Amino acid sequence: MYTDRIEIRVVGRKILLKMPKNEADISFIRTIPYVRWNNQGLWKIPHYPGNLIKITVHFGTRVSLLEINEEIENPITNKIQIQKNKVLMIRTNSGRIKLIFGYFTNLIKHIKTIPYCHWDSKNKWWTIPYSEQFEEEIKKFCALNQLKISQEIEVPKKEGIPRLNPSQVIHYKSCPEAYINKLQELRYSQKIIYPFI
Repeated sequence: MYTDRIEIRVVGRKILLKMPKNEADISFIRTIPYVRWNNQGLWKIPHYPGNLIKITVHFGTRVSLLEINEEIENPITNKIQIQKNKVLMIRTNSGRIKLIFGYFTNLIKHIKTIPYCHWDSKNKWWTIPYSEQFEEEIKKFCALNQLKISQEIEVPKKEGIPRLNPSQVIHYKSCPEAYINKLQELRYSQKIIYPFI
């Protein structure tokens, strides 16, 4: 059955648009950057500043449903819902911190000041190198901008064969004490020294 209902749903970082086939409307939608058509009959538009206003102004009174959900699905667990004013900080096994949050320009600018930051366009999260200094910087920034922060530690993967203990190796030779002392004298981190002890 043909319907002229325009339905707009905002879910976290994306706008989902359902509309009847109309060449003029389709031409308008295609002027918005990064718009995509999915197999479920919906137009998928990034929820960037100004996009929602542009769409609602274009369709005007034809909009029969406008639903705004400010929660963002956690792409790691797919269970926890992240609210718009919250930041999820996950310490990974690879020595980095994943930052998952809604579109917040000032936080993005702050993250870009951190060396070796990276935007994962596939998973839609930022990562930064793990250090107590960077962790504290993010916490302070969130506190100043009334953002609630929640922290998690990534569960280590249990795939593969576990490393053998020195006692399980037949001809194991322990590291000379002089070598360990030299590493400590050169102020190497405990992570480097530990395997030799």
